[in-house]
Amino acid sequence: MNVCAQCIKNKDIWTELFQDAEAGECDFDKSHGSRYPIISIDEAAFIFDEVFRSKYGLGSSEFSGLDSRDKPYFEQHGEPLNFCVQGFMECDDKVADVLIENAPDEDPRDGGEPFYDQSYNYEELEHRKAREDAAAEDWLDLVYYTPHPTHSFEMDVRDTRSRMQAMEAEDPFLCRLLFIHQVGALERFLSSTFRRLIDADKSAKRKFVTSTDQLSAKNIKLIEVMRDEHLVENKIANFLHSFSFHHLVKVDNMYLKTFEFSIFPNPETDINIFKNIIDLRHDCVHRNGHNKDTGELNVIFRNDLSSFTEEIERLANHVHDLAHKHLKSLETPSSNETDFKPSETPL
Repeated sequence: MNVCAQCIKNKDIWTELFQDAEAGECDFDKSHGSRYPIISIDEAAFIFDEVFRSKYGLGSSEFSGLDSRDKPYFEQHGEPLNFCVQGFMECDDKVADVLIENAPDEDPRDGGEPFYDQSYNYEELEHRKAREDAAAEDWLDLVYYTPHPTHSFEMDVRDTRSRMQAMEAEDPFLCRLLFIHQVGALERFLSSTFRRLIDADKSAKRKFVTSTDQLSAKNIKLIEVMRDEHLVENKIANFLHSFSFHHLVKVDNMYLKTFEFSIFPNPETDINIFKNIIDLRHDCVHRNGHNKDTGELNVIFRNDLSSFTEEIERLANHVHDLAHKHLKSLETPSSNETDFKPSETPL
């Protein structure tokens, strides 16, 4: 197929497309006749691809809020790909579609990530950089902002996956760093969720203190209580701050005793699955990736990282759902509270 100079009017790319072209019949608009220079769609798509990639990229995603189940949702900046190509090339939607279809692109069958995807939005790189620079200026304000635990975790997952997609080739070193990052995100999520739940549920907080030897066995002097009215809260906060939330079996026991639910979706199989993940994380953090027993290097490829991330996300989603139900249950008075009537006999 041939496209003519009347179909593409972008002045910045027009000369490169048509400067040596001869007039001929256009296959996209018969009314243009054979008066204008023409170029094959393959040649046009090749030149278009090189210039478009230098000016446009995937629209970045931004947190937009939480849904009714406290799950974060995101909106993508930019416009649909076809719309961006129409505006950039100053052509109609038919020409835009064919340019996208014929542009040289990565083949997923070869392990590459395609650049062109009609299901996503795209935006000018200059606009994206300007917005990101403006956001960076507000960084100090963000330091004092405590987001919802699930929101923070989902942002970490998105960051891990976007960096996986950006890999042009296997990079086990980067995969190892992203793996450590993702396990750390799970630790933070479990810690923040636990704290959020006990802050909302006084009964659970009492269970937690009672079932935790390091807290229940503490001897506190009366003078200490008089000096610090928040003494108990501070003791709890200090304990949770120093607690290692990557010891998932201990964390599970803490959740079970305090909230009566397990952090593992399927405890019978998940305990071993996550023990392997945490052991691998320990090797990566403390032995630069080498196995504690054999000394062999644990090599993490992109597919391994993707599988680990899916398992970690599965556990986090399970905890989120049960934590959400627990918080919702606090909004409904228990039968004991609703049926309670003050004694008619004076005390």
